[in-house]
Amino acid sequence: MKHERFNYKNLDEIKNKAKELGVYLPFAETTSILKEKLFVSHGVNWENRMGIAPMEGADSLPNGAPSELTTRRYVREAIGGSSVIWFEAISIVKEGRSSAHQLMLTEENLEEYKEFTEKIKEAGRKANGFAPYLIMQANHSGRYSNPDGKPAPLIAYRHPEYEKLRKADDSCIVTDDYLKGLEESFGEAALLAKKAGFDSVDIKSCHGYLLAELSSAYNRPGEYGGSYENRTRMLKNGIAAAKVYEDSDFKVTARIGIYDGFAYPYGFGVKEGEGNVPNLEEPIRLIRELKVDYQIDMVNLTMGNPYVSTHVTRPYDAGKYIPDEHPLLVLQE
Repeated sequence: MKHERFNYKNLDEIKNKAKELGVYLPFAETTSILKEKLFVSHGVNWENRMGIAPMEGADSLPNGAPSELTTRRYVREAIGGSSVIWFEAISIVKEGRSSAHQLMLTEENLEEYKEFTEKIKEAGRKANGFAPYLIMQANHSGRYSNPDGKPAPLIAYRHPEYEKLRKADDSCIVTDDYLKGLEESFGEAALLAKKAGFDSVDIKSCHGYLLAELSSAYNRPGEYGGSYENRTRMLKNGIAAAKVYEDSDFKVTARIGIYDGFAYPYGFGVKEGEGNVPNLEEPIRLIRELKVDYQIDMVNLTMGNPYVSTHVTRPYDAGKYIPDEHPLLVLQE
């Protein structure tokens, strides 16, 4: 088999090549709809349909507060004109930081975050006539915790695929008591996010971090493993703790990983005996329950793991491994 790589100069060349290959690429004739306003839920109306997706910068101050680099990055995003900025992961506890430079919101640096969010909103008002809607991702890095510059994983269970790249042992498995305490930490993070000037808080459960890992903890004993109810307990209780502080001006949301890319029993969004073929029965059930039982009106859906199953949402031809399929490659005999 020979890999043929293509370099295109414009959209017409891409369309012509797709037609030649018999590949359907659904390009819109116009993107004008992105300029239209969007009603999201009661009290949440966005000025357009453009948004900034989260991407961690690892440029905080040692105490977790935003640095000048952090502020410059988000101010520029606000000037760009998107109506919503979904922030990078912000740690809710020190031991859950992904690095010594990951953002972390605390009582001690709350005033710095207030100044941070106001600068971002003011930049949007000045450049575009409106302040962007700011969503804070409240996260615990779990397996990827690295608070003092060296790996200190806190895991839900042993995972052979993850541990190929980052070692862990049984001593890294968090206890049920730790998880129960963490539920309240998500509530405290929501209150801090509200005080800091964010418009919403996201209880993050995706990309192999602690809450997401629990969703596939089929073989974990106790209250947070095994059954669907147990595996989603941490996320739901964290959301319930955050909802206490919700009002017309502050909402609770969630970023949910609906498919990890691993076969049972090491991934969410699959079924026993079906390999790594996506089975969205449980993810659909979860989203419905968040809507009906917890009044979550907006969710951010994602898939894969940026460290191990990157190709699920980020196709590429360089990195830790080469995926079997690549949308920019055509296999030829």
